[in-house]
Amino acid sequence: MFDMILHPKTAEKKPSELLLFALALGIVSSWLAMVISRNGDAGHLTVALMCIGAAPLIVHLIWLEERKEEQLKGAFLERHWPLIQAYGAFFVGTVLAISMVYVLLPDSLSQTAFASQINELKAIRTLAIQGNAVSGGCDFLCILSNNLQVLLFVLIFSFIYGAGAIYVITWNASIVGVLIGVTTEELARNMGVHESIAYLLSLPISFVRLIPHGIFEITGYLIGGLAGGMLSAAIMRGHLKEKRILLDIAGMITLSVILIIIGAFIETLG
Repeated sequence: MFDMILHPKTAEKKPSELLLFALALGIVSSWLAMVISRNGDAGHLTVALMCIGAAPLIVHLIWLEERKEEQLKGAFLERHWPLIQAYGAFFVGTVLAISMVYVLLPDSLSQTAFASQINELKAIRTLAIQGNAVSGGCDFLCILSNNLQVLLFVLIFSFIYGAGAIYVITWNASIVGVLIGVTTEELARNMGVHESIAYLLSLPISFVRLIPHGIFEITGYLIGGLAGGMLSAAIMRGHLKEKRILLDIAGMITLSVILIIIGAFIETLG
């Protein structure tokens, strides 16, 4: 059903509708995952169900983007910015969906349902603590190495599966969503306010924490996913011999690496 709700051209032209699509898909996928897992750890299953629902739309978006390469109208970013925006809207919609579900669930159930994401957050915090105990250079290299590995997975997944990058993007969005949920619980407990108020406060607090470095990292992953998907589409459509298409893909990969390096540097300073 979800693959028929939103037309690819509408998703590309109206990111706000894609955001709402991701929001609805995330809520439904979370519920289905918890039912299937019988209130056990449903974190990975939620992400997988979201990917199943979004894959047809993302594949069509990538193929539309690859067709633009035949026309080669406009500058590099001008041609690809609509799809980058679409990926970004899907990411934000997923963040909002997971965070809302986390906050609405009873504490005991949310801890169990999103145990995978919570464990990942604990691992990230442990890495940050260890990084602060050593020199800044090592910290930077650790963060950069981890983020480049994620970028490599995005490129490989998107190349092999076309829309494969959406899994990595959705997984990272789910972690951010759980982070917002955890922050909401902490604010509600420490300030003695209702969780709905705490949620509204946790959104800007969490985004302020993540935006300085996150905007570069996430954009790098999005562009990397686009590059891998377009390379896959170019091979399928027999356009790999087009020099300009290859240069465009190489440019996107280079730009994604640069963004990841900048994001790691900013995260080290933070």
